[in-house]
Amino acid sequence: MATSSAPQQIPRTSAWMAKQKDIEDFMQAGRTSQKTRVAYLRSAHASGKSTTLLMHLLGMTTREQGGSRLIYVVPGKVEQKSVLQRILSNDFREGVAVRVAEKVRANIAAGSPLVITTYEDFVGEVSEGVLAPRRVTIVVDVELRVTLAGELFFGILLELAGTKGLALTILLMAPHYSLVTLKEFGRVVGDVQRIDVPDINPKLRIEHLSEAWAAEALAHVNRVRARDPSAAAFLSSSDVYELGDWGDYVRISPDSSEYLTETPPGANVVVDPEFGVSLPWSNIRVVVSRGVSRAWLFDEKTSQIVLQVRTITAYELQKELSWAFKTTVEPKTVRVFSCLTPAKAKRMQAAADPWGPAWNADMPQMILSLFRVWPRFRKVSDLPIRRPPDTYALSEMFRRLRIVGCVALQDDEKYGLTDKGQAVLRLLDATRGTGIDFHAACLLSSVGPHADRPKVQRVIIRMAAIMTHGAGNLVAPANPAARPSAQEVGDMSSGVGLRRYRMGALWMALGVYARWSPGGMFTNNPVPVYNTGHFLIDTTVGSAVIQLVGQLETQFGIPPADNEIAETDLNDEEITLVEKELMWAWLHRTVGIYASSDAIFDVVSAHRVEVEEEELVDLSEARSNPRNRKIGGILAIYSYLEYVQKAGRKVLLARDLTIIPQEHFKDVEVATGLPWPTSVSTTYPLH
Repeated sequence: MATSSAPQQIPRTSAWMAKQKDIEDFMQAGRTSQKTRVAYLRSAHASGKSTTLLMHLLGMTTREQGGSRLIYVVPGKVEQKSVLQRILSNDFREGVAVRVAEKVRANIAAGSPLVITTYEDFVGEVSEGVLAPRRVTIVVDVELRVTLAGELFFGILLELAGTKGLALTILLMAPHYSLVTLKEFGRVVGDVQRIDVPDINPKLRIEHLSEAWAAEALAHVNRVRARDPSAAAFLSSSDVYELGDWGDYVRISPDSSEYLTETPPGANVVVDPEFGVSLPWSNIRVVVSRGVSRAWLFDEKTSQIVLQVRTITAYELQKELSWAFKTTVEPKTVRVFSCLTPAKAKRMQAAADPWGPAWNADMPQMILSLFRVWPRFRKVSDLPIRRPPDTYALSEMFRRLRIVGCVALQDDEKYGLTDKGQAVLRLLDATRGTGIDFHAACLLSSVGPHADRPKVQRVIIRMAAIMTHGAGNLVAPANPAARPSAQEVGDMSSGVGLRRYRMGALWMALGVYARWSPGGMFTNNPVPVYNTGHFLIDTTVGSAVIQLVGQLETQFGIPPADNEIAETDLNDEEITLVEKELMWAWLHRTVGIYASSDAIFDVVSAHRVEVEEEELVDLSEARSNPRNRKIGGILAIYSYLEYVQKAGRKVLLARDLTIIPQEHFKDVEVATGLPWPTSVSTTYPLH
């Protein structure tokens, strides 16, 4: 493969050839170096990094003597599958695919000269003692928005890079420069060589859509499809409810695994911006970027993880546009639309290190995972990971894990996971893809300790499943302005949930579930939403809850209930046990509700929040309760917080409130040695 200095002679899909000499010189220097060397290749999307360059590097590696190896590490399974599909496809000249197929493996331990593995699998193998040879080439795709697996991987790679006796050749690759990554590797190995590949992708013409973007985009799609019925349309959007008349579509969520090999001909493909991957699909003729994403973000005003709309970054927009570069037609034939105004597009964040899921929704799990990889440390700064984007946020979340009993000082005066912390982490691993979050896993970690109380176990499992899918999504008042009477609630609810329905979301939803799940309402029901006149019951959500309950019961070795109502019925003592487990699981998601006013506040941040009329708990009734008026207010856990636009202003809503008796919070004072609510008040410097 000859080096060329004339950009016009280099194929767009092998743009790296413009820096071929620099790449080869770096690789060859690694053959004789006595220490680890690191380079960072910045090259645009669809420039051949994971295809023709990978094959070139493999050729260089396999020509060496002594069993040299090339390990290519990609962020996740989707990227791994995509890379394998491309390098084994007919796009490569005859014979290349056969030779690659004989060499490629998915794990380090296989000893193959070519390993294509993921961040997570690499960490797992190294943690289990599978070490790379002293001299090996590691090529890494650097993700844009950092995931939990990515943060752990780069911590391990930094450790390996700093290990005496190893002489690794590490080539980092991305369309962007991660300054955090550059700085950390520079700290460990000294200078990191930067290799900048010229971007020779054609400049796409972006057309801007108005507020009626869905209808406008669909009109364009229909015109294109009139000429080519097999044309596919790509739409980046978090909210399919905004699509209007788009009709049939293929939806790809952040955890999707279907339709990733190829798009069906003529499909409308709606991809969540949090998916974070672009794929080489055939015949994409229209690309639409919504420009925003609904995501779980650490909120500097409350120090809570809050669901909110964010504007994507400039580099994320580039990734969305790259679907046009990777498709099988010429990019100039693809129509590209953006829903952001030119003014808003100019204000896009340009930084290449935006906060990713690891430092937002996954922060509690990430901290627990750090302890699994590095079991003991005295302070957060001892960790060999890249510098966090906000050390205050990390410290605050670490403190919360200590308060709820997942992390504690060990005998060696270093922090480590408690039995509860290990159980929570195992549950998060075992339930991946189900929607179970840290708080639900905390609740489920109490199933084992209640082995002598099977009814308590069943209720805990059902409440975890209901909270995961949303109590308010399962059941909601049909007319919030006219609260159902006790008799009307009794007509739709049963068991302990009915007896405790005045305590709010979880108990009400549990009662509805107990009443209707045995009768088949949630199984193959053609009616998605059942209106009883007083309640709206979503049978689709009910079906999802049933499936998750079954999965969790199987996991814990609990047989299915023969009598749903009887086998989840609790006495007063058992109700108290469940309420205390709920309190601890959502301890840092608690609101204080004044009895004498409409004021509601998040206890952790003292920030004002609101609730919608559709909440299952009747706050008017709760406030008028003489006991609550006497003590001044009510405490309730909530599922999550969400920023929404309301009457032209941005407000913070608390969802799925369940009242917890105030006397239970005395347990928190005993456990922490601090008065309530000081024990949970944030230490984060609120903005």
